[in-house]
Amino acid sequence: MADPICRWRNATPKTICEIVESLPKEEMNAEEFRKIMLESKWGVSFSKTIYQFACQTGLYYVDEKDIYHPRFRTDISEFEAESYLTNWFKKYYVPNPYTRGFDGIDKPLLVVKTLEESLIKNPNENNFSKLCSKLFKSEVGELDIFRNVINRYSGTLKIVNDVIELIPTEHKKMEIDIDRNDKKSFFESFTSPSTQTPTQIIFYGVPGSGKSHSIKKELSEKGITDLKEQTKRVVFHPEYTNADFVGQILPQSSDNGESISYPFVPGSFTQILAKAYTHKNTHYALIIEEINRGNAAAIFGELFQLLDRLDEGETEFSNEVAYTKGWSSYSINNDNINKSIQEAYENFKSNSNFEPFINKEIFDTYKLNIGIRLPPNLSIFATMNTSDQNVFKLDNAFKRRWELRLIPNKFKEEQEEINQRDAVVEGFGFTWNNFREAVNSIIIDPDNFIDISSFADRQIGCWFTKAIKKEEKYIIEKEVFVYKVLEYLWDDVCNGDIGIFFNENYKSFAELVEDVIEKGNTDIFSENLKGKLSQNKPE
Repeated sequence: MADPICRWRNATPKTICEIVESLPKEEMNAEEFRKIMLESKWGVSFSKTIYQFACQTGLYYVDEKDIYHPRFRTDISEFEAESYLTNWFKKYYVPNPYTRGFDGIDKPLLVVKTLEESLIKNPNENNFSKLCSKLFKSEVGELDIFRNVINRYSGTLKIVNDVIELIPTEHKKMEIDIDRNDKKSFFESFTSPSTQTPTQIIFYGVPGSGKSHSIKKELSEKGITDLKEQTKRVVFHPEYTNADFVGQILPQSSDNGESISYPFVPGSFTQILAKAYTHKNTHYALIIEEINRGNAAAIFGELFQLLDRLDEGETEFSNEVAYTKGWSSYSINNDNINKSIQEAYENFKSNSNFEPFINKEIFDTYKLNIGIRLPPNLSIFATMNTSDQNVFKLDNAFKRRWELRLIPNKFKEEQEEINQRDAVVEGFGFTWNNFREAVNSIIIDPDNFIDISSFADRQIGCWFTKAIKKEEKYIIEKEVFVYKVLEYLWDDVCNGDIGIFFNENYKSFAELVEDVIEKGNTDIFSENLKGKLSQNKPE
């Protein structure tokens, strides 16, 4: 019978890093996964040793459809591996829910919890060897390995000279209740701190290039599926202020209308921050649309410095808390935000999913002016259209705290994108991509616009308007095309010279609309654009 303790002989950060490095980072069928692993540096023996260990420590699982799912999508550092092992052990030791080790168990055996409960009940029964023999029979195996693992990873137990004792701690243990053969639940029920890596990205590109779609993909990769609970979305504009963003004191009348109070009403930033503080195993995201249409520097205010995050290996100590990778490098003081976090703590602490980053004693003092930081389970995503008029310029100090990601203005070979690309513009006959490429080729032609750098950003993106399915075909509706696409060209791109895209006989956009919508005339474009449409027409 396998010894469930011996498997921890290789439970070192270095080994975990090497295994993660060898494991595929993408989902695939199990046959392909096994082939890759057999060809790895572990060789054939991998399937008998490291292969099993990786599964038992939750680094991957294979589902009922024989699909391989990795825990990590990138290689990790030894620092991250150490954190992973520590947290895994605290929650799940023995880690394998389907081990053949301990007879008669139908659930994962929580060894640390079992030892803790025994010591609390009988503190004098503290001989480690005897206690293991009593609680776990002969299946514990090599006690030297067991002892080293407990001392290194448990965080709650210490063994010296074969005497085991409890370490005072605020560690909140996770209760798990899953079937030993339910690999999926076992895999998904734990979220490692190393997977809580915050992201700060500004997506930019031409209108309709797919910036919001890119955010959706990022949210999915972060495990953010409940958009209502896990995200807050705001839109910056010239009238949007720091008070709107953070929160403000507003008058509030009593139910009987006899008195007025002035409570602090938290803004979107404070609301999502409080959730992140009180649910560390859930990832949250703040989404800022059109970040450059408002004065971002003024809106963020002192929150600006929270955008600097600690890197791997960096630690800041404050308020009796060690802040590590993913936390803000610096803190700010704000009594109103602190009060909101305190209230969230009180509201959520009865929830079974409640597991805050900061222990109770610290939370109890959050009504005081204690510095706040962005936690590692809070990401911020933003979009920016460089073609918008009357936008605010983002200064370099602000931008360097973000990852800037340009969204290419081209279609991918994916079915959804193909449907959009080949959609026919209703009443006109050409495809959406045919029209889009013809227009964009004119926009970037220096013979048409003096300031080419400015007008290049006004190209039409792939998703500027979205196709719909009609009678088994994908189309761009005529009215949508006219009022959204053509109006954009008329008002924002032509710059007074309508002859670039349209027949110069039109004196107003209203006249063009009447001609297309009411009279059904589609011969409305300039000779130049008609020529481009003919050239770009797909075969």
